[in-house]
Amino acid sequence: MEIARHRQVGKCLNGVHLDLEGFQALAAVADDGRINFDFHHSIGKADETVERLLSRIMRHEKIKDAEDTTVAQCLPILNIVIQVIGSRGDVQPFVVLGTELHKFGHRVRIATHPSFKAFVENAGLEFFSIGGDPKEMMTYMIKHPGLLPHFQKAGDSNTNRTAMREMLDNLWMSCYIPGDNSNLANNTPATHEKPFVANAIIANPPSFAHIHCAEKLGVPLHMMFTMPWSPTRTFAHPLANIQTCSMNSHAANYLSFMLTDTIMWLGLKDMINSFRTETLGLAPIHILSAAATVHKLKIPFTYCCYLSKPPVNYTPPHHLVDFLERFPHSIYIGFGSVILQNAEKITRVLLDAIQKIGVSAVINRGWANLGQGIRENLSNVLFIDDCPHGWIFKRVSCVVHHGGAGTTAAAIAAGKPSVIVPCYGDQRFWAEMATMAGAGPAPIFIKDLSADRLAHAIQNALAPEVLEKAIDLGLRAANDNGAANGMEAFHRQISGHKMQCSIYPRRAADWKVKETDIILSAFAAAVLMDNDILNLESIEFSEYGTLEAIIEVIGIAVYSAIQLLQGLKALGAFSPNTLGNDDASRNTNTHQFSRKRAKKGTQRLLQIAAKKPMRAGVAFTHTLHNYPLNWGDTVRSYETTITNVGDGLKLGGKGSQEL
Repeated sequence: MEIARHRQVGKCLNGVHLDLEGFQALAAVADDGRINFDFHHSIGKADETVERLLSRIMRHEKIKDAEDTTVAQCLPILNIVIQVIGSRGDVQPFVVLGTELHKFGHRVRIATHPSFKAFVENAGLEFFSIGGDPKEMMTYMIKHPGLLPHFQKAGDSNTNRTAMREMLDNLWMSCYIPGDNSNLANNTPATHEKPFVANAIIANPPSFAHIHCAEKLGVPLHMMFTMPWSPTRTFAHPLANIQTCSMNSHAANYLSFMLTDTIMWLGLKDMINSFRTETLGLAPIHILSAAATVHKLKIPFTYCCYLSKPPVNYTPPHHLVDFLERFPHSIYIGFGSVILQNAEKITRVLLDAIQKIGVSAVINRGWANLGQGIRENLSNVLFIDDCPHGWIFKRVSCVVHHGGAGTTAAAIAAGKPSVIVPCYGDQRFWAEMATMAGAGPAPIFIKDLSADRLAHAIQNALAPEVLEKAIDLGLRAANDNGAANGMEAFHRQISGHKMQCSIYPRRAADWKVKETDIILSAFAAAVLMDNDILNLESIEFSEYGTLEAIIEVIGIAVYSAIQLLQGLKALGAFSPNTLGNDDASRNTNTHQFSRKRAKKGTQRLLQIAAKKPMRAGVAFTHTLHNYPLNWGDTVRSYETTITNVGDGLKLGGKGSQEL
C-alpha cells in the first residue's frame, strides 16, 4: 500500500491515495463528513485480486452462517460496562439494552458523556462519566467536516484531540473504577462505592477504546451500533460515497469498509498508540494490524435500533396537548442533535413550506435551536423543547427529520411516513434506506432544501398509498423485540466460552486452577483459599480465550500481508505532523508517486528492522501465519496464550504433532 497526500479540487478536503494490488483507490473527505472514493484498475492483476477477495468474502459468510447459535441454559451474572460516545440518539439504544440486561440480573454500567447522567440513572442503570460534550463535538464536526483530525486547523483540532484522549483514559477507568467518576476530578477516590470490575464490554465503534480495554483485561467484547460497520458486499460503508468505480461493485462495497477504517486509523493512530503504551501498558500497533481489526478478530457485531417506550410518568405540557387537540393532523419537524450554522434561514424555509400547503406543525427546537430570530406568532405552528419520540410521533401525521438512525426507526415504529433532510454523515444512508422501504419520498439534502421542495415532499408523504405503507411497516416493527434480541446475541457470545464458575455457575469465572480445567469465581476462590484447599500459587487469572493480542494480527482481508509490505515502503516517510502540513502537499501531484519518498520509506523500514530484529522476526512469523488469506483460506487461531518459553515450546510441540 502506498499512501500519498494530495489536495482534492472542489469541495473535498485533503485525502489519501491508496495503491492496492491491481487497482488504485482515491479517497477524500467531503464537506458532508463522508469519504469520497474513486476505484480504478491500474494493472492486469486487478481482476485476480478482486476474484480472490470475493472468494474469501463468500467463504467467510458461509462459515458465519454455519456457526452455532444456541444459548446456554445457565448463564453467569456479569459486570457489564457499556461504552458509548455520541449523541442522545446513540446512547438511547444502549439504555434500552442495558435495561433488558439488568432485568436478567446483570450489573450494568453505562459509560458515556456527563450530559446523559440523568437519562441513564432514570432508567435504573449505573452511570460512569467519560467526559466530553457531545454538543461541542457535533459543532466541531459540522464546522470542520472529516474524520482525520490532523487535516484540520491546529487550534480546534488540538483542543478536540485532547478531549478525545481524556475520554479514552476515562473509558479505561470505566472498566474498574468504583463510582461514577465525578470525584476523580478532585483526586478523591469513591471508596464508599461498591467495587466494579468488568467481566464483559459492550461498545459502539466511536468509543475507540473498546478493543484495547478488552485486550488488557482479557474479557469478551461485543460491538453494537445503529448503522452498518462491518464489511458487506450489499452496500458501501454508510460514510463512504463511491463516486467512480471500474471494478466489481460487490468488491468495491466490501473494500469501502476496510478503507474507511484505514483512513480513520490514520487520523487517530498516534492517540491510540499513546493510549495503549502510556495508559494500558500494551505494545503499539501498526497500520498493518489496525485496519478492520474488529472484523479480523471476529468480534461479534450486533446492529440495533432498540426503541424506548414513552416513560409511564411522562406528562406532556398543556400547551402541546391543546395544540394537538386543535390540529389533530399536524406534522412534526425536528433535526435532533444536528447543529445548523444557519438555523434562522432553515426555520424560515420550514415556515414557508408549512404555509404553502396549509398544514399545522409541531417544531422541535433541538440542538439547532430552530425558531431563533422568528418574531411572528403563527397560530398553526408550535415550537417545543424535548419530547419523547414514542409519544409525539403517534399523534402526528408525518415526520420531517434529519435521518438519524434512532429517529428514522422511531418514525417507522409509529407507522408514520418520513420526509428526511439529511445533513451529515450516515444520515444520507438512512434516508436512502427509508426511501427504498417505502417509508417516504426521496430525501432532500440540507444544501438543496427549499420551501417548494419541502412542501412537495410533505404532500407526497401524506398521499394515501404512502400512509398505508408506513402503517404496514409500523405493524411489522411492532412484532420485533429488538432489546430481547440484542441481549440474546450477547448471551450467545457468552455461551460459546467458558465464563461460568465450575462450583457456582451463576457467578463469572475470574480464576483458573493451574494444570486443570477448573475455573472459579472470585468468591469461590476466596472460600477455597480461606479453607486452605487452594493457595495463590495454585491459581492463575482466567482470560477470555479468543481475543488475540492485536499486535499479532498482521494479515489484511484484501491481500496477503507479504504483498502489503511491498507497497508499504513509502509509509515510513510520513508522520502525523507532515500529514497535516498544507505546504508539504502544495506541489504534490495527485496521480503520481514520489520516488524519493519511496526510497526514504524503504530506508526507514530497513532501519527499523535492523534496530529491532526480534520485532521484525515476530512480524515475519505472523506474516507467514496469515499467508493462507492470500488464496481465500482461513488462518488458525490458538487459544493458548504464550507468556514464557515453556508455553511457546508446548504449543510448538503440539503444532508439530498435528503436522
